[in-house]
Amino acid sequence: MSKKGLFSKHPFASLAILALLTSCGGAAASSQGANASFSYFIATADTRVGYYTDETKNPVINWLLTANTWGDNKAKVNLEFEIPSTGTAGDIANLMFTSGDYYDVVDLSGYSGNVLDLYDQGIVIDLTDYIAKYMPNYSKWMDDHPAEKKQCMDKVNGEMKYLRLYDATDVPAPWGGFCYRRDWLAKYGTNPTTNAAFTGGYDANHKWSDDVVFPSGQKDPTTLSDWDWMLPIFKKALAGEGINDGYCMQLPYYGFYGTSDIVGSFGTSPYFYMDPDLKDIHFGGDSDNFRAYISLMNKWYKNGFIDKGFAERNNEMFYTIDTTSVFSGKVGMWYGLTGQMGNNLDISDGKENNATNGYTKDICVYGAAQPINDKFGTAAMQGFDPFVFYSMARNSVSAVVTNKALDKDVSALFTMLDYLYTDDGAMMGEAGLSKKEYEDTKDECYTKFGLTDGAWYNCDENGVLWDDATSKGNKMWRMNPIAEKDDALRGVIKRNRVVGRSWGTYNNAYTGSLEPAITRGLANWSKYSSTSLTLGAVQNKQSLEEGLESSKISVKIQDFIQKTVPSFIIGSKDVNNDATWNSYCAALAKYNPDRVVEILKATYAREFN
Repeated sequence: MSKKGLFSKHPFASLAILALLTSCGGAAASSQGANASFSYFIATADTRVGYYTDETKNPVINWLLTANTWGDNKAKVNLEFEIPSTGTAGDIANLMFTSGDYYDVVDLSGYSGNVLDLYDQGIVIDLTDYIAKYMPNYSKWMDDHPAEKKQCMDKVNGEMKYLRLYDATDVPAPWGGFCYRRDWLAKYGTNPTTNAAFTGGYDANHKWSDDVVFPSGQKDPTTLSDWDWMLPIFKKALAGEGINDGYCMQLPYYGFYGTSDIVGSFGTSPYFYMDPDLKDIHFGGDSDNFRAYISLMNKWYKNGFIDKGFAERNNEMFYTIDTTSVFSGKVGMWYGLTGQMGNNLDISDGKENNATNGYTKDICVYGAAQPINDKFGTAAMQGFDPFVFYSMARNSVSAVVTNKALDKDVSALFTMLDYLYTDDGAMMGEAGLSKKEYEDTKDECYTKFGLTDGAWYNCDENGVLWDDATSKGNKMWRMNPIAEKDDALRGVIKRNRVVGRSWGTYNNAYTGSLEPAITRGLANWSKYSSTSLTLGAVQNKQSLEEGLESSKISVKIQDFIQKTVPSFIIGSKDVNNDATWNSYCAALAKYNPDRVVEILKATYAREFN
């Protein structure tokens, strides 16, 4: 399908959209008839130099299009991708639906409208019967995950229907979480019970071990008391290392994590949240729980534990705050990424720690779970598992099929997409092609980078290639070592951009090649479940009018809270003074957060009950 043909009815809208598009997917992978040719709008493109720029050359997509036939007519599917320039996907989607010039399949990432409105206009088709007939694997995944199924369906005239297809992940892997300097605890800390100095370090094989234990009695920090005990040790470490421009702990510039991390330990959120039993929705920005959180941060700030300049770092994401200090080894605790755990931040090249070389020699970084509040605030705020914080969803990106596809062989499209929800398809989404699948196409990218044995293989618990006749124990999977530590290569050799299922990075995977600190940190980051994902699904199902009203109010609330909380933490306003706190709550009430709660509750009752 050419761009000219697609946009011919609305020339002015067409020019606006075309100005934002950078390229097509290129020539189709087969020359079969147009009845199985589909246009697919994807929100972001994978065009890493040295791999491929034509999305049909993605190894998995190429395999689907060239090595298989699909649907009632055993047709070869033809895909042509439309790719927006960076940051323009939402604008293009809004323009295309308004103008009537849209594609057969549309990735809704960044789209600000409501899918029910698109359905009412006849733009988006009802997928329910098609899924029942042509997508048994997608249907099974949803049935096996009832909470996600409820989020992925839309209520139309009182009936739950599938209006969109979702990306699905069996076991989502966390990409980030709280990181802390384990080596500082081993070097400068003492046992909280015996007061004996800890020991720890790397052995001749560069394997870390220590005897660190926390006040909770655990080998990892699990409570806020553990954090309260840990921070003074970081302060001692900074002095002991001669670091004058470091600090013990980071905070985002507005004084809390907008994703409710740490705040959630008090049973609340700065904004809106759901109960752990998913039965009610609340606003927490004026709660006593949030006040108790701020009071603790104020205490830690006064004790010199929190970065004195946190409020000035207003152009940094919560997981990339002051990376210069983090990477040079001057921070005790921060919200970091998987690749920062273990010894990965050691840039010393064996040189001693000092202001010139940095402070990363023999660094050991561990990951910490969300802390349980065991002693701060009232008893009602203590003792439960954290339930409001950032976490990865099993279902994420969604795409719709439009009425443009109805005169084509949709059986071919749906059966092809359904394959991506099989177990084999899930491995394509997680890792890429197996050796057998590579042999089907002799994929150019795999051949070029030496992946002729496939992107992954089955192995035993020691990482040795699995032999059905002789191998014993748990049959696992492992990335080809060529791609195992090459994140860029790993990203382009698997299915991406097109909806499908992923197995899960660490789901029954061999992780022996990872540092133990990383696998331990990943386990800590995955320790609890968050209700934030369900609230996000509720927000996504508001009507256009509801969404506009709640968004308008929420933006004002967010702006007010983010401007006010730092002054409480720094101490220019006294969070422990009742009159001051009540004044803050009264000012906040003027923005009418109760109206947003009312809208969200109505949406939840309408769409999920």
